[in-house]
Amino acid sequence: MAEINKIIKDFWDKEADNFYKDNYSEYLYNFFSKIKNTHSKKVLDIGCGAGRNTIMLHKLGYLVYGCDLNENMVKATQRRLPLKNKKNIIICNMDALPYRKDFFDFVVSKMAFSIMQQAINSYVGPSAKLVEC
Repeated sequence: MAEINKIIKDFWDKEADNFYKDNYSEYLYNFFSKIKNTHSKKVLDIGCGAGRNTIMLHKLGYLVYGCDLNENMVKATQRRLPLKNKKNIIICNMDALPYRKDFFDFVVSKMAFSIMQQAINSYVGPSAKLVEC
């Protein structure tokens, strides 16, 4: 298992600087661009990678948070955000999120929900919506 983890880490370390060049999810943009009062809505991007969806949500006015296991991916996202938002992008395992219960209005992820549905549910409020990409 340690060998496969190293392969995964090495792969994403090399991809971090190029990964953000992929476009954000158009259907996520179409969904989130219709919501009003975004400045008060908190969104967590689990497995944020190099931040393509995180940056898009920030530009739409949301209070964005992101987490990823890969340090280089987190740094790539942080480089693309204003200074005041950098602290919201962290290296973290999605089964040990450091947020209080009911903290987020939305949680988005490229692939993590099917793996960690139960853990994620404890961090969102009763009216929150989970949006899987």
